[in-house]
Amino acid sequence: MTVATWIWLLVGLTLCTLEFILPMKPQLRFAALFPGLLALIIFFFVWRYSFFIDQPQFQILYWMTLSTVAVIWVRPMFFPRTGYREIATTEAVSLTAFQPGELGRVLYEGVSWAARCEPGSGAISPQQTLYVLAQEGNTLIVTPKLDP
Repeated sequence: MTVATWIWLLVGLTLCTLEFILPMKPQLRFAALFPGLLALIIFFFVWRYSFFIDQPQFQILYWMTLSTVAVIWVRPMFFPRTGYREIATTEAVSLTAFQPGELGRVLYEGVSWAARCEPGSGAISPQQTLYVLAQEGNTLIVTPKLDP
């Protein structure tokens, strides 16, 4: 076995260990684990099958390519998006009139959004102040603000 073989084993074990030792933000989970596992896989192929044994630059190229693919495309599959975001402002102004359950347009945070009125609330008229209850994709769920 060459020195490059042992380096792959050391890199793989180090990255896998760092994943479990260092505290990471939820967005960075498994960012070190995938490259570590891929380094261990390359170690196995170099050790067992002499995979580019005399060309470590190709080993590094394969590792970098596969690690990038794993971190960008495979890792997000383990963390599905929740489909909602924190509502920063609770009020919006209607731009169009629409009925409950139908789509209309509202001005929210300075941007025109598609909005659906909460079923069971009254009809929305233009320039009416609304409460933003939730966001589902690109559509806001709103209800009319009741004036006392």
